[in-house]
Amino acid sequence: MHNLNSAKYIFFCIFCSFFLPIGLYGQASNLPVYNHQAHKYTKNNPLVVEGLWSLWPLSYINEEGSPTGIDIDITKHILNKLNIPYVIRLKYREDVINDLHSGKAQLSWGTSTQDNKKSFIFSEQSITYLVHAVAYRKGETHITNFEELKNAKVIIHNGSGSQDILRKYGWTKNALTYEDMKKAMYDLSNRNADFIVWNSLGLEYLKGNLHFDSIEIRNIQGMQPSAYKFMGTDSALIAKLDSVFAKEHADGNLSYIYDKWFYNNSKHIIPKWIIFSISFIAFIFVILLIFNFIYRKRINDQNKRISLLDGRLALAIKSGNIMLWIYNVKEKKFLRIDSKEDIKNVTEFDNFTKFIKENKSNNMEHNFNMLIDGKRSKFQDIVIISPSYDCKMKVYQVVANVLERNKYGKVTTIIGTNKDITEHYQREVEEKDIMLKYKTIFNSAMVAISYINSDGVYVDVNERWCRYFNIKNKKEFLDSRPTIKEIWGNRYESLESKNNFWAATAFNLPAAEETTLRYAQQQRNVIIENRMVAIYDNNSNYTGCSSSFIDITDDVKSFREVDNYVEKTRNAMNDIKIYADNINHVLKSCGIRIFWLSKNEYSFRISNDANNIGKEFRKDAWMNYLTNESKAKAESIIKKIRDGFNDIFSINIEIYRHNKNSHYNFIGLPEFENNGNIKNFFGLAINISELAEAQNNLEKKKKEAQKADVLKSAFLKNMSFEIRTPLQAVVGFSELLSDVKNKEDESFFVNEIKRNSNLLLKIVNDVLFLSKLDAGMIDVKKEKCDISILFKQRCYLAKKKLENARLNFIEDCDYNKYLLEIDYRLITIIIDNLLDNAIKYTKDGHISAKYKYEEGYLIIFIEDTGCGIPEKMIGKIFNKFVKTSNDERGSGLGLSFCKVIAELMDGNIHIESKENYGTTAWVRIPCRIIPIKEMEVV
Repeated sequence: MHNLNSAKYIFFCIFCSFFLPIGLYGQASNLPVYNHQAHKYTKNNPLVVEGLWSLWPLSYINEEGSPTGIDIDITKHILNKLNIPYVIRLKYREDVINDLHSGKAQLSWGTSTQDNKKSFIFSEQSITYLVHAVAYRKGETHITNFEELKNAKVIIHNGSGSQDILRKYGWTKNALTYEDMKKAMYDLSNRNADFIVWNSLGLEYLKGNLHFDSIEIRNIQGMQPSAYKFMGTDSALIAKLDSVFAKEHADGNLSYIYDKWFYNNSKHIIPKWIIFSISFIAFIFVILLIFNFIYRKRINDQNKRISLLDGRLALAIKSGNIMLWIYNVKEKKFLRIDSKEDIKNVTEFDNFTKFIKENKSNNMEHNFNMLIDGKRSKFQDIVIISPSYDCKMKVYQVVANVLERNKYGKVTTIIGTNKDITEHYQREVEEKDIMLKYKTIFNSAMVAISYINSDGVYVDVNERWCRYFNIKNKKEFLDSRPTIKEIWGNRYESLESKNNFWAATAFNLPAAEETTLRYAQQQRNVIIENRMVAIYDNNSNYTGCSSSFIDITDDVKSFREVDNYVEKTRNAMNDIKIYADNINHVLKSCGIRIFWLSKNEYSFRISNDANNIGKEFRKDAWMNYLTNESKAKAESIIKKIRDGFNDIFSINIEIYRHNKNSHYNFIGLPEFENNGNIKNFFGLAINISELAEAQNNLEKKKKEAQKADVLKSAFLKNMSFEIRTPLQAVVGFSELLSDVKNKEDESFFVNEIKRNSNLLLKIVNDVLFLSKLDAGMIDVKKEKCDISILFKQRCYLAKKKLENARLNFIEDCDYNKYLLEIDYRLITIIIDNLLDNAIKYTKDGHISAKYKYEEGYLIIFIEDTGCGIPEKMIGKIFNKFVKTSNDERGSGLGLSFCKVIAELMDGNIHIESKENYGTTAWVRIPCRIIPIKEMEVV
């Protein structure tokens, strides 16, 4: 596969190089006339490049919100070559086209569709060719050739080359146009669509990155690829891009970009230099074997000499818990003296170093090579060993010296000692780990903390202390050796007694001008709650003190404003516990926990005790406690860590545990090993559940208020118009009636007044009924009802409303008596509204009304051959105040009432309609039929 891709790439480069002169000539001669003068782009007026935000992998916005894709990389490369300042933005297609037309942008990318050719200039060189493909569900029949698209119902991308080709052949009548092809892939996988026709690059990218494993992608035979080029409005700029693109492509300077986006999964062929190196090493190895065979006898003699070492030296070393060893340079073997003063073979050098950690192993090998090469005569190092047969880590202090040389001055024997310092090393590591944790909490504490030496000079302060005293740079401030007296005045002379104390003290902090060490500050009268703890060394000598304080000025002022709270404040101050001297008290009092996240296994630990790392949860276990949205956030952080992320992160996570949702803010930072590698991530977990719940409730209330306001506005606007229209007719005809002089006009005016009065009465009744529905005042009251009589009555009244004699009203009622247990008032409203709609929108043909009882449901059918409902209105027709046209009379509540009433009666209503062909509505209401034998005789 790699060879085939390489061959295609080489052929493409040769093709571009061969036709480059022709392309440039064609551009010079056939370029559309676009009356733009040469534009000079500067930093203050850069070239604006805009493209589509969702054209994977050509141009799209990545997870960090930055533009990326092959278009972005190639354009940056060429514009940097031309030294043209630029700005790249990704938007919707309509916005890009508008910006190019208006001059807000000058350059983009695209295919030379019929619309684009009329408005923009295209480069002669093609960035790539888009092969058209079809995406379909795995195992289902799919499109294989171009002719099958003629009648196929497919999804296409708006403005794409695929859409242009289908439009050219007039095959877009069954096509659905999408802006977001991610949604198209979701619709296809969820069976909301049958096929997607788009370029194969985008389809393959979405399938691979979004894991649409149920979708297959195949090329469409007979559908020509579309050339993807630069397009814009600046002809001089397009010519420059053509020229530089052709040269850079021919020189192979763009190969790395194409490899990055098109061939990054291909397997690499082993370079020839590696094969040559392996062969050379094998040759050297054979030479070494020959030399090893020649000098074997000499090495054996040397081993005999080494075996005669004095055993007393081994006893002296044993008493100091030290192991003595000898390294034979020729045989690359270690020899040691055991408890019986015998020299024994331990292991070869490679077997010894494989137990040493990688960085230490390389350092050990380097030190041995320095001794062997004569560049040094002694070395000392620390090595960490983890034998495969023992999981416990061992740390040794290694000291080695040159013991013997041959007559040529070459080192032949090295002697050394190993001292076990595991306990000392582990103690240092634990001390560093504890110090890092204490340092982290020291700087992130919610109180101002400082350390003062025995001379009253500040030696360390945390970040909150610096912010309180407006310190610009902590290091420079501490280097100036500030004293307690400089900061607080003479109020803290009690420190000379070297006693611990805790008190709330009032201070008058004077105003200060800005200096190189501190920002300017105004005069402040503050009350500080402070705790000082004296520090002594092991010999009980006073070395200084630690100070921690919080500003309680606002609290004290608020307590003093109300007299009856003074006594409570004093009692509360007496009840406050002494601040803890360790981190655990700080964590528990602040409601904060410490967590650890393993970098390799991504296991998770959380605890409110700094000395106890808590129970370990594997990744699959703790991920089960997260909501879907939080899982995505956690996976994003893990992906960043896997890719080398080594900075502080902050993330809000929602946890579902013990049938309760909790929200936490996790702030983590990396913990490094001695070698600089990240060991794990640890930090603070803060419970923000109350804040999250308050935000959610606030958002819900806001949406409810907005919805109520929209409904109120729509209701007032609609009702004011609907009531005013018949009311004006009644008033107008009433005034005209007083001046009428003939009976015919008088009869007409009276009829109009009656008709508009009835309409006004219906609107008022609808409004009252709507109010009752919204207030929940409508109850279902089931009682015996002869549906056949009721249905005939409603049909009879509907017939009287017919104004067109050509309209045929068909009443289908097969029963003279049919008793049901149902709410006849509510079913009457449904029948009347459905018949009124059928009469209102039907001018010719017929209206058919019938009912039947089937499997516990009363089913009512109303069918007409009227104007029908537009397809775009089908989904909205049951909403309140919705009309199919602005000329339509009425409140737009009829079908809304039918739906609400049907659902109130545990039923449902459905509408099927086709514009200009009529409408069919049917209602299903559950009810009980009353047998004849149960009928009461009155």
